Amino acid sequence: MVDYLALGQIRELKEVFDSFDHEKKGRLNVPTLATIFQGFGANISDYELQDMITEIDIGQDGGTATLEFKEFASLLTRQFSVSQEQELNSLFAEILGGDTNEINHQNSSITSHQLQAAFKKHGFEFEDKFVQDMIKEVDNRNSGSISLADFARVMAAAEGN
Repeated sequence: MVDYLALGQIRELKEVFDSFDHEKKGRLNVPTLATIFQGFGANISDYELQDMITEIDIGQDGGTATLEFKEFASLLTRQFSVSQEQELNSLFAEILGGDTNEINHQNSSITSHQLQAAFKKHGFEFEDKFVQDMIKEVDNRNSGSISLADFARVMAAAEGN
């Protein structure tokens, strides 16, 4: 997973890793990792963190309950990918006008009416034709609506991913 990060992202993670590797041993333990996750706003129990470490601890000294940099970067990348996916699903559900748990995202699509309502809710007023043209621009299936895949692609492009 680290192989897919931009060089700048790797540098940032390395800075975080090095700033917490006080003994300069090239590895971080569970309490230190818990502190890092809390700093990023992630609410992960020690038990959940230990499970994640056990799953990913495969480096030179695998099974040490500590993580080397590459394992650390992989763990953070995976954890925040899950968070981004949850955020994306939540936003998709909000536009659909429902609860994330009640919506089958794979079979749901955002219509022009739903998109227009979401814009109005946030203080934006657009002509219906403009909203329909927006949908046509991103609708890969020519269905007249935005699927979760279409939505994810547009959001990733907006974030520069």
